[in-house]
Amino acid sequence: MPTRTIHGACRHLGRDNAIAPVMTVAPGTAIEFECLDASGGQLTPTSTVADVATLGDGPDLMTAAREAVARMVDMIAARTGMAAVDAYMLSSVCGDLHISEIVDQPNWVVGFYFPRLVLE
Repeated sequence: MPTRTIHGACRHLGRDNAIAPVMTVAPGTAIEFECLDASGGQLTPTSTVADVATLGDGPDLMTAAREAVARMVDMIAARTGMAAVDAYMLSSVCGDLHISEIVDQPNWVVGFYFPRLVLE
């Protein structure tokens, strides 16, 4: 049987019966998939943590969260030249705040993740 390839450009990020199939194959046909990485293409081999995340830490969860957000706002403002208030609004729409670690109680580590693609 021949091998068929479904290329990376033929993708969607969810199951939806309304989307037409990319191809139909006979039973026994081998299929190769070119898949997206988990970052959706936002990370490259030269990416560093500073490209996409800032951290806050300390014994108080809210203080650690504020610290992570403030660091991201500062980073976005420095990289783009936008005003801090605009960087804050952009962060509030596009960023994700996560509790990254609570192992070293009473300390919390909070990560703020921002899609680098938004700034490109």
